[in-house]
Order: sequence, then C-alpha cells, then structure tokens
Amino acid sequence: MNRVDPPYPEPEVLERIPWDDTGQPLAVTIGSWNIAVLGLDRATASRLGTRWGGFVREQRVSDPDLTLACADRRGGGGLGLGPWTEGEVYRLEGALVGGRPVVRSYNFCMAPGVEGRGVWRLVLGGADQEPTERTVENAVRSLVSRLALQAGGFALHGAGVRRDGQTWIYAGRSGAGKSTAVALSSPCESLGDDFAVAVPADGGWNTCAVPFDNSEQAPDHPVPGLLALGAILRLFHAEAGEDDQVEVPPAVLRAASLLNAVMLPGLFADLGDTVLTNAGRFVEHGRFGHLRFHKDRNFLEPVRSFLASAGR
Repeated sequence: MNRVDPPYPEPEVLERIPWDDTGQPLAVTIGSWNIAVLGLDRATASRLGTRWGGFVREQRVSDPDLTLACADRRGGGGLGLGPWTEGEVYRLEGALVGGRPVVRSYNFCMAPGVEGRGVWRLVLGGADQEPTERTVENAVRSLVSRLALQAGGFALHGAGVRRDGQTWIYAGRSGAGKSTAVALSSPCESLGDDFAVAVPADGGWNTCAVPFDNSEQAPDHPVPGLLALGAILRLFHAEAGEDDQVEVPPAVLRAASLLNAVMLPGLFADLGDTVLTNAGRFVEHGRFGHLRFHKDRNFLEPVRSFLASAGR
C-alpha cells in the first residue's frame, strides 16, 4: 500500500479560519472539567447532545477549563488531509509545528489558539468519512486525554465500573473483553465502556464517568463528579483450566503493560515524557494488575480481593 503524508498545517493557518460564532454552543462537564464546544451547526449540536446525554449542561459555561472552536472547511478546499494509506481504517497523530502542538486526522486538524491557555481551534478539512459529530467527539476525546495528562494522570482504553461503593477500570484495547467484563460485573454502574481517565488525588487516584460510549448514547443521569479509583485491571483471557485471578507482574512489566493501554500516548508532542511519568506514578501506587478471566463465569471475587489489598 502506498503511503502519502500530507504536511501539518501551521497553527497560524488554522487560526485564520473563522469559526461560526452564531452556531449552537455546547457545554459539557466531565468529572471536574467544564468544556465549551463552539461553532457547531444546530443539527450537529443536537446529535452530540443526544450522544453525550446528561454530560451536556443546559447553561453555557462562563469560565471553561477548555474551549474548542470549530470551523468547517470541507466545502472550501479543505486542508489536503488523508487518506495517508489506502485501506487504512483510522489514524490520529500529532507533532510540534513552530513550537506548538498540532493534531491531525483524516477529517480534522486542531491546534491551540492565541486567545489564551485552554482554547483550541478545530478545523474540519478532510473527506466525509464519518459523521461530523463523531469527528468532533474524537477531537474532544483527544483533548480530555490532554487535560488528564496536564493534571498528572492519563486517559486509557478502558471501561469504568462502580459497584458497592467501589470503582475500578477494566483496561484493554479493542477485543480485550471490556464490554463483557462490565456485563459480568452487573449489577453495576458503567462509567463509560471505551474510554477512561485516571488523575491523582490526595493520597490516591480518582476517575470519573465519561460520555464516550460504544452505544453512542450516554446516560441521562451519569454518575457525577470525581470518584476514588480502586484499581486498573488490564484484561486477559484465561486459558481452559485456569482460575479467574488477578496477577501483579514485576514493576517494569506493570509499567509497560499499563502504557500499552494508555490512550494516544504520543499525541501531544509538547508534553514530552509526561505520560511515562504519570503512568509510572500510578504503578508505584500499587493499584494495577492483570485480570485473567473467563467470559462465561463470574470473576468478581478475585477483583474484590485485589481492591481490598490495594486499598491498604
């Protein structure tokens, strides 16, 4: 397959593309973060409102932690984005351009604006390979992962669960069994089945519910605020004859294993090795293990035992 790499646009180029200040704004609350999304047409805003459910606030955020201003250039020549490799399903990557981070995909580019810290410009400039609301969500997911890194934590491919007052994350890439593990943990409250965050707190770590779900429709009444995180468990399928169990590998293997589940570790080139530092800090805290489980049985007892030991 032939690969064609388009150039990264200069951040100043993205800044000069005006966003529609008459568009429908959205205000989204994720954990303790308030995010404003501006410049959406009403149809896209409505679809995102349904997709993000109760995470969308009815009132506009006056002082958001992050603002994403959107502009649509697909009908005006675009930005010359992708496809980079014929037949490739998806790619999202970042680089430093003129000392500033730029993130690009097939369908968009984004970079921080000059308006001040926490303001990013998103320009839709690729082919119509996916619905606009999904493109915007991918951009917001990326920026939530940035917020987590800046807070000393990280985002990961994971499904968050709360049950009996305890909260944990099943980590793993597509096919690892996250949705199955959540179903086997029932009755429980799902915090999102595809994307999770971990951020440090006094004496421990927190997580929160997120609006990014494979069902593409978040609950109307999500679990609010920050929640104490009991553990992150990376999923592995148990072999026939094996018991369900939580293993704790040596420290260096735990760090490598956790990094394998971290979402978009190299996307923001300006943050350097932040993800390595933050993930290493979590491993040192002793709340990461490998869960080997069978998809046809209840495995909660070893999970409870690990949560109890990690809480000491």
